[in-house]
Amino acid sequence: MTILDQVITASEAARLLGVSARQVQRLCQSGKLDSRTSDGVYLILRSSVDHYRLVNKTTASSNIE
Repeated sequence: MTILDQVITASEAARLLGVSARQVQRLCQSGKLDSRTSDGVYLILRSSVDHYRLVNKTTASSNIE
């Protein structure tokens, strides 16, 4: 597995968390998700999204009204 297999975009993280891409960017900026930016694109470690979901008990299905 390469590092690229371990990195997802803000849009992908948003789908997994059931929030907007902007909210994911805020989570990255606050340090709650491990990420870097490249040319304005957030690159987020998938493991940090999985950990955030586990700690916060969030799923895409639980946020759909």
